[in-house]
Amino acid sequence: MVFNDEFTETLLDGTKWRTGLLWGPYLPINAEEQLYVDTLGINQGSEHDPFDFTGETLIIRATPTSNTVVPPERPAENDPIWIQYPEYRYNGPNGPDPGYQSNSVSYLSGIITSYESFKMTHGYVEARVKLPAGRGLWPAFWMLNTHYVEKSPEIDVMEFLGQNVDTVYHTYHYFDVENNWAKISTPSFTSLATNWADDFHTFGAAWTPNEIVWFIDGQEVRRISSSEYEIPNQAMYLLLNLAVGGNWPGSPDASTVFPAEFEIDYVRAYKKKLEAPLNLQKDFQLVFSDEFNAGPLDPEKWTTNFLWGPYLSINNEEQYYVDSLGIDSDKGYSPFTFESEGKTNYLSIHARASEASGSELPPASLPDPSDQIWQQNPEFQQGPYPEAKPYTSGLITSYDAFKFVNGYAEIRARVPEGDGLWPAFWLLNAYYVGPLPEIDVMEILGEDTTTAYHTYHRSDPNGLPLSDQYVSSRTTPTGYADGFHIFGVHWQPGKITWYVDGVEVGTYEETDLTKNDAYQLMYVIANLAVGGNFNSQPVDPSAIPASFDIDYIRVYQENDIQ
Repeated sequence: MVFNDEFTETLLDGTKWRTGLLWGPYLPINAEEQLYVDTLGINQGSEHDPFDFTGETLIIRATPTSNTVVPPERPAENDPIWIQYPEYRYNGPNGPDPGYQSNSVSYLSGIITSYESFKMTHGYVEARVKLPAGRGLWPAFWMLNTHYVEKSPEIDVMEFLGQNVDTVYHTYHYFDVENNWAKISTPSFTSLATNWADDFHTFGAAWTPNEIVWFIDGQEVRRISSSEYEIPNQAMYLLLNLAVGGNWPGSPDASTVFPAEFEIDYVRAYKKKLEAPLNLQKDFQLVFSDEFNAGPLDPEKWTTNFLWGPYLSINNEEQYYVDSLGIDSDKGYSPFTFESEGKTNYLSIHARASEASGSELPPASLPDPSDQIWQQNPEFQQGPYPEAKPYTSGLITSYDAFKFVNGYAEIRARVPEGDGLWPAFWLLNAYYVGPLPEIDVMEILGEDTTTAYHTYHRSDPNGLPLSDQYVSSRTTPTGYADGFHIFGVHWQPGKITWYVDGVEVGTYEETDLTKNDAYQLMYVIANLAVGGNFNSQPVDPSAIPASFDIDYIRVYQENDIQ
């Protein structure tokens, strides 16, 4: 169990819960008729509190507004309190739309979310609850993606319409980003009983890389797989709420009894307990790989440029990364070759002097601002591009093909020797939001191939960089350049463990999961840089040409439910 609340206290635990949706209480959704009183946020001190404790359970109450049950006033648009909640929407007058109006709020209710305290990718969640009956009541237990990127998935563990006491619903939604964000949903799967509101029931969902399985009172009731839908692979948080009205349930009528109560006994989340040491065969499944047995480079798996393109130099590096699967595909040169030694087939990423890379590489200058390159690649940065780059090299990234959260990634590779060479295998956050994590599985400097660096980078809440670095050593004369070695990382919530040739060489651990910054979608990168800030020695021209040889790259995630 990695997160829980048994609700035996007398107040909501502010270290576990928020009481507002990400956009705050003043922007209605789904034509719902309630306002969620944000008692732990912008509505602190409100005269009305929708949350009550029995000593053993939490009750979320929905109450009609009246002379004594009054919606909290929205702070003025220039009130400094909005600075504390920059993501909240004011929802003020906008043209003919008057925006939020307190006198149009018909009910006050509550929501709890684990957004700031707990996010998970894969695992099992459950809540034991007692549902309210009555037309227009809409209690739910669900999971929502942390950032609005990459499919924006939602797992509805349980939804209930108070007028249909014999039915609960289980649904999975996401968006097809490439098809103009078209919404894709499973059917609203139903589970039937005589009356779901007559007693407490436990609603749960297990989520793995390839499946979502719904449970009621410990029994499986529905299962979907990746053969039917794209199963989400990003971090999600928990929500429980009692909505009133809306597009789906419709409005309450005279038969609906108020106050209505959604009673919660507990909420719990679990992660699979894994064996130590790491057991890939028993506990994991391969979800992405390239064995590099034969060329050419697979464009279904790899891109050969950074997101920002080849014209923006980073870290004062001295190479131009040839985009051989992209804008440089017609230049007649590639830094990638496929080689074989004995039974080992591998990809070589070559660093060469510019004059050995053809007359068109590196480009002598930036393309003209009117060049179609910029329209076809709007994410490419237009420099600053230092002309006359002395070297060319290559990189591969899985950005377009594969991103993941949590698992084990490894490379089997041979690194080059020589001052100024900088081979690396790393994981980078896919979207520039949040703490911006980066996990460097392996970096080795050609000036000292006896040392490998393993680093976890991220930003603090103020955007300042933080890093934790570990080193491993190999005492042979040529260190890690003496042959192929396996460099891996096991990435878990709050814990990152690095391995070299199957031996643990460093562990970062954050026991407070509210500070788990490595929860974002990441992708894999392998590259051979030349020069740069990390090198303490200038580039030795005699070390060029050089190659970074990769036998395979593999990524594993936990097994599906057995």
